[in-house]
Amino acid sequence: NGDSTQSITVTETGDYAVTIPGACGEYSTAPLHVEVLPAPPPVTDLAVAVHSPGPAILVALGNDPHWYDSPTGTEPIAVNDTLITPEITGVTTFYVEDVYAYGGGTFAGGMPEVQFQSSPYSGDIYNGQMLFDAFVPFTLKQVSVTTDQAGLRIIELWNAAGGLIKSDSVNIPVGESALDLNFYIEPGEGYRLTTNTANNEQVLGTVSPRLQRSNSGVQYPYIVPGIMSITGSDIGAAYYYYFFDWQIEVESKECVSERLAVVVTPEPNAVEETAPFGTLRVQPNPSQGVFRLQMLPVESGAATAVVNSLDGRVIFSKEFYATGGTIQSLSIDLPGVPDGMYLLSVKSGDRVGRMKLAVE
Repeated sequence: NGDSTQSITVTETGDYAVTIPGACGEYSTAPLHVEVLPAPPPVTDLAVAVHSPGPAILVALGNDPHWYDSPTGTEPIAVNDTLITPEITGVTTFYVEDVYAYGGGTFAGGMPEVQFQSSPYSGDIYNGQMLFDAFVPFTLKQVSVTTDQAGLRIIELWNAAGGLIKSDSVNIPVGESALDLNFYIEPGEGYRLTTNTANNEQVLGTVSPRLQRSNSGVQYPYIVPGIMSITGSDIGAAYYYYFFDWQIEVESKECVSERLAVVVTPEPNAVEETAPFGTLRVQPNPSQGVFRLQMLPVESGAATAVVNSLDGRVIFSKEFYATGGTIQSLSIDLPGVPDGMYLLSVKSGDRVGRMKLAVE
């Protein structure tokens, strides 16, 4: 990007490289691709007038708005589109930011089930190891094992340098079992997942843990793209030892937007803030334009449901009668509207409820 400093702050997605002068010419690193994940701030009014004294109802449209009572606060006072403030008696500033989660989730890896010829068990003198690499941090939540001998096994995770990282003692019954390991694994190569030999000898009388393994249909590597790869076993590529159907959990990356200041000013002549309409729930949301609104109004009376675009245009309006304390449903159909965010307002008398609708 043209900077001549020792470090830079990357704000745009692209390929970056460093060039330094040398005695015989310039030396450059290979390009490093950096992807900057978007985290736009929520859409909200930055200046709100409220009838004094009384609470204000602040609304922010976004992905996951977090409200704060200070510009540097770490504990949100609300995690919602709508913040109903305490009574406003003087100029008060609230703050809102949007939070986005990228990636993450639960993934399956490894051989899903045992395949064998002749016997699913190895010889008594073998304690097999599974070799794998981790590309990103993840938690090995669970594996599946099968045995014909109940008893205690100690599952062990070793690094490439021969250091024991994790172990878990598990009483395994006869048959197939899902073992909850919850091993947190940092990026690295040459990890080994196995059982404790000394415990096997003490409990079972064999080096082997007497867990089923595959000697047919084995095809390394078993890759979870971008996360990990099971590369083989310590006995060779023809064998897959003990631990099947790996369940892997990867934490999502959290991106936080700029924090916006929302200034609330008490004005005796301002339009009085409305009381909450009641409970609102929309399903599915997001949708392709057809929503089902479920409501539990606080009070009975004539009501109107209105959907506005972010520039204020009315794209849906329907009148109905709200029955206090009774669950009601209303269909909202937005045919042909562009993908994006919309604001639903449900009003009855001086009560109003708001929600965001996402069309995609």
